Amino acid sequence: MFGDLIKLIVLILGIYFGLDLLIKIGEISNER
Repeated sequence: MFGDLIKLIVLILGIYFGLDLLIKIGEISNER
């Protein structure tokens, strides 16, 4: 059960940072 909780947290953090990175890349692309 504890392992599943860690997987869930990693998944949420991965999605959060992934979306943040995509937004930053999008902003850089729009500036050109």
